Amino acid sequence: MDPEDAPKNPVEKPAETPGSMAKKPDTIYIILGVIIVLFILIIVFKKFGKEKLESAKKVKEYVIHYTDWCPACKSMIPIWDKVTASITSGNTSVTFRKHNETQNPTPGIEAIPTIIRYYEDGSQEKYPGGHSEDRLRTFLTGNSL
Repeated sequence: MDPEDAPKNPVEKPAETPGSMAKKPDTIYIILGVIIVLFILIIVFKKFGKEKLESAKKVKEYVIHYTDWCPACKSMIPIWDKVTASITSGNTSVTFRKHNETQNPTPGIEAIPTIIRYYEDGSQEKYPGGHSEDRLRTFLTGNSL
């Protein structure tokens, strides 16, 4: 390179020719950025789609598993009765049932009281607990806690 062809400003880059390597890193970063954005979108849509699918499952019935001698059951049954009575007055197609574990134990019931949401597809979801009327109503109206 002749001194006359050298850039006047030492920071100034020489003119780039078409197809030079200077543009390739920009292209690579753009492609990587697009791939990352697409990957994030796929993850978000898969999660959203899964939640949408789970919320679309039809509830068949709710069952409270209890015993007559259990103090926690004795305090939960009146709350269950009050909440289910107010929900069934809305003519829901979901059934609410009480199952006495003393008379007929259910395999898999390890603690009492246990409230389970049974879906038509055979899956189930346990009530996470709490003797709050509002919390129980939220669960029995199809919402997760």
